[in-house]
Amino acid sequence: MSTPCVPAAALASSIAPNDGTTVDELLANADLALYQAKSNGGRTRRFFLPVHRGQVQARRALDLELTRAYAQKELEIYFQPEIRLIDGAVVGAEALLRWRHPERGILMPGAFIDTLATNAVALDVGRWIILTACQKATSWRGMGLSPGRIGINVFPPQFQGDVLLKAIDDVLRETNLPPESIELEITENSTLNYEGAAETLQKFHEKRVSIAFDDFGTGYASLSYLTRFPLSRIKIDRSFVRKIIDDTDAAAIVRSLIVMAHNLGLKVIAEGVETQAQAEFLLGEGCEEAQGFLYGEPLSAVDFEEYLRARQLTNKTGRVGDADPRAPRPGACRNPQRAEGSKTDDSAESNRPHRKKTPQSHCERPE
Repeated sequence: MSTPCVPAAALASSIAPNDGTTVDELLANADLALYQAKSNGGRTRRFFLPVHRGQVQARRALDLELTRAYAQKELEIYFQPEIRLIDGAVVGAEALLRWRHPERGILMPGAFIDTLATNAVALDVGRWIILTACQKATSWRGMGLSPGRIGINVFPPQFQGDVLLKAIDDVLRETNLPPESIELEITENSTLNYEGAAETLQKFHEKRVSIAFDDFGTGYASLSYLTRFPLSRIKIDRSFVRKIIDDTDAAAIVRSLIVMAHNLGLKVIAEGVETQAQAEFLLGEGCEEAQGFLYGEPLSAVDFEEYLRARQLTNKTGRVGDADPRAPRPGACRNPQRAEGSKTDDSAESNRPHRKKTPQSHCERPE
């Protein structure tokens, strides 16, 4: 199967005399601007600004701190339940990275994940995440508390060569988990710049490891990915889901995404579900699964085990996605340190006016 080549480039410039008076100064400052362009995902251009020097220095300091954090075992895995809407059953859990910083407390991925993805320890961290998440899943299965599939987010460098294939094969052999109990969550950024990504994902498909397209609808090439990659499901980004009740445009987009996915033989999970009204809308439109504060925030391994026990004991069935009784009430302010999500903050609001819009809450928004 031939794979289309998608060119991507980052450009940077520095201009004399404001940005430097010698060749060395101009090249050094252009390199700082290029570093900034690449850190923003590439496919863009940047002119040197004095602020870039401070940003790069801060990023390099964070880089060193992350290397220390991994060595000192400050990174942790949290788990957020994924729920089948028709009956409220737990069908999966997404493994989410957290950093227990010695001075700043628990840090969300948005504070460090982009830097970590380019860090020298990225591959080591990626293997550790896969192993730790699968070991926990094996332990829970042994207790009769199966969480279903475990969703694992993939770092872009893991698509180099056979790094990811070897890591998954090693973990499956060590834990004896069935391959279908693992779901790799990919994004546009994690696959776009790696020519062998489609071939690697096809090998996982043949091994019965499922593949989910995360943050669907927020990137440049999302639609083309539906046919390029052997996907099992799409995860509709929370930036659409959170507005489906009060914004007719958002509702129309989500409805169309569900229909399109089903026409391609894919299942759908909605991220960021916070209210029963959202759950009922999604179920009515044929969305199979949901994830969000309505059902449970990301939990430590110990707390997630308790969550599974509680769900098993209550044995709730026959309702539209039974909510986690510990979840905050719709509209209630939440502690941002406990926010859901795995990578970055919600996408920014569009500048295009909507026909309907809810007033801004004074509460801090979750990640």
